[in-house]
Amino acid sequence: MLRKYYIFSIIITFFPSAFVFAWSAAGHGIVGDIAYNYLSPLTKSRVTYFLKGRTVHQACTWMDSIKSMPQYSNLTPCHYVNINFGTTYDTTSTNNIVFELRSVLGELSKMNNLDENTITQYVLELFHLVGDIHQPLHCGYATDAGGNSTRVTYLGQNTNLHSVWDYSLVQSGNISLSSCLASNRFTAMQIQAIQQVDVLAWMNESSKLVESCYYFENNNILDSNYIATRIPIVKEQLLKAGLRLASVLEMVFGSNSSLPVIFLSFDVQSAKNQNTLFWEIATNQNVVQFSIEKSNDGVSFNKIGIVESSLSDDKLSYYFVDILATNIAYYRLKTVFMDGSIQYSSVIIGGFEDVRNSAIDILPNPVKSSLTVRFNQSNSKLINIQLIGFDGKIYKTQQVQSNPGKMSVNLNLDGLKKGVYIIMVEGVGMQKVLVD
Repeated sequence: MLRKYYIFSIIITFFPSAFVFAWSAAGHGIVGDIAYNYLSPLTKSRVTYFLKGRTVHQACTWMDSIKSMPQYSNLTPCHYVNINFGTTYDTTSTNNIVFELRSVLGELSKMNNLDENTITQYVLELFHLVGDIHQPLHCGYATDAGGNSTRVTYLGQNTNLHSVWDYSLVQSGNISLSSCLASNRFTAMQIQAIQQVDVLAWMNESSKLVESCYYFENNNILDSNYIATRIPIVKEQLLKAGLRLASVLEMVFGSNSSLPVIFLSFDVQSAKNQNTLFWEIATNQNVVQFSIEKSNDGVSFNKIGIVESSLSDDKLSYYFVDILATNIAYYRLKTVFMDGSIQYSSVIIGGFEDVRNSAIDILPNPVKSSLTVRFNQSNSKLINIQLIGFDGKIYKTQQVQSNPGKMSVNLNLDGLKKGVYIIMVEGVGMQKVLVD
């Protein structure tokens, strides 16, 4: 890897604080929203996974939210680059936005070597820095710190030029996702050209716009004419940033990417003398098989079986039944890829002691077309039994009249898509089931 994150022995150098903001939260959010508008469903689902519960807007502003944390001080100069008038970018320079974006893209091209937390940080950097590099003054002159030390009067208010481009133009121009999309006059061929991933070209575009940010001919009094002529530039830069962020995310996470297997879930359910392992992945691309490994101590693992990949995304849920030799066992999955590389899952613990007092019993599990739900009930009442998907949607609901004692209810699952679901018995509990 090019860098190690979370290493705290970093010398903190002072940089103007305004450099760590660009486009304001609203502007950055627009960039993210535009990108999501152009993402394929597959890429969107993969990116959402790595955002780890964050919204698009939270992802776009993450780098601003952590700017005061010492462990991230190495990222402070990565929000901008200085290109003085009449000069060109020094390709050997480091610790700037061009170097950081190139480095992140290089690391993400080798995702099989990265852990999930590192991938998530890189994705969060992409969301922010692709926006930053399209704010012209983040590719501005060192002589005035990217407009931070240039005082201007904006609609009668004393401020600095950098803040005008970060906040004021977006706010007073009522710039939004819809207005940026409505301003799109690019043809499909032009969009394809815009979306070429070339960080240096993006920087050069912004650098060429820097001179237009200034208004010396009017003594830096930024009037309504200034606003009217600069807002179209802001909209176009936000639009280009969104289009290019989408292009980058498609390159990294799209159908042609070298994405490692993502385990959406990996669980074990135990009943009597067997453990059933369930796992669900985001895509089968390049996956050959899963080797199931078991350990009695959590240290030494042995292969106990193999499950072949379906090789297509028509089937993303798998299971394996292990007849227990001991009450408690440890499991992990070794994923084997077409190029011979491997990837290990996390370790999970199973054993019939864990769930022998489970309130619900499901037979069979896995199931093909119908199942039986068994549970104990203490009184007589109407209860709902629901089959819920991992997307939160309720796929089946059956209302039954319960009586004190043991209950047995049959559910017909004909026509249900293969996958992992939750059986929930109102007032009793829930259990996971695999429809195969």
